[in-house]
Amino acid sequence: MGNAWQITTRCGGQLLFEGLGHTPHPRSVVGPSGGQIVANTASHVWAGIVFGVGTAVKTVQAWFNSDPIDLGAFMVDDNGVAVVDFAVPNVAVGNHHLEVHGDDGSVYSVPIYVTDEPVEEGPVIVSIGGSSMITPPTGGPGDPGGSSGSADMGNIFGR
Repeated sequence: MGNAWQITTRCGGQLLFEGLGHTPHPRSVVGPSGGQIVANTASHVWAGIVFGVGTAVKTVQAWFNSDPIDLGAFMVDDNGVAVVDFAVPNVAVGNHHLEVHGDDGSVYSVPIYVTDEPVEEGPVIVSIGGSSMITPPTGGPGDPGGSSGSADMGNIFGR
């Protein structure tokens, strides 16, 4: 098989993608490093993160770095899920990252490679899991998505 891959866990990502009215399929475009989202300027991205039912986290703030560009604040629903919905800003070709800050002090980072080569595969969905955490929450450990620290990005629908 060639360079086909999908940047999210199969079950969670596919269910969410289908729920948003899209047909999920593996990515055939890869970045210089494994595990990167590859996108063009203006590509539509959904990034989901699960804190879990009963979480104290109510909002997340998203940034597109390296510039940094404020993508806005996103609410965490009653199920403990936040979906960061954005278009890739007009930035230079190269390595960037989506950074998501929980109001509990946790910070998650997902690598994004912006290219000027055509990426014709439609919207991108990524599930942000514990392996994406770069700063733990204040007051205790957290593991959104139930990721085991492997190369996968967790499961947007929880454990």
